[in-house]
Amino acid sequence: YLGGGVSVPEGKFNWAMDKAKSDSRCCILLARCLYKDEDLVNRSVTGQPSRRNLKHGAVKRKPITPAKVDAIKVGLSHYVKRRKTAVPDDERISKARLHLSNFLSEKNRPPKAEKCPQVPLTPPVPLGSPNEN
Repeated sequence: YLGGGVSVPEGKFNWAMDKAKSDSRCCILLARCLYKDEDLVNRSVTGQPSRRNLKHGAVKRKPITPAKVDAIKVGLSHYVKRRKTAVPDDERISKARLHLSNFLSEKNRPPKAEKCPQVPLTPPVPLGSPNEN
């Protein structure tokens, strides 16, 4: 139980805690435990459109559930208690929303178009070297 009526099976929670190598990875793994991949498509943490893309007609996205965001913060706090660093615990936990936002924006980014193959530049061929002849 992570709070707010949100729970994750103990096996999945322990798996996420053991597999995570960083705070951001912990948030991502917990989000994947709480949501299916198709539920994360076209979602954002706040639901607000990107300010950068407002002039291009960006629209609101469905926000992820605030109770689940808080649950991910609780899960991250367990991870932070297990793995201490020089950074204060509160500062690490406060970045949970940032990690989720980065994860969702990466997930919703369109696939990159395949680049045209570049023609390699060939080095100039010397006309004649002084050691010949």
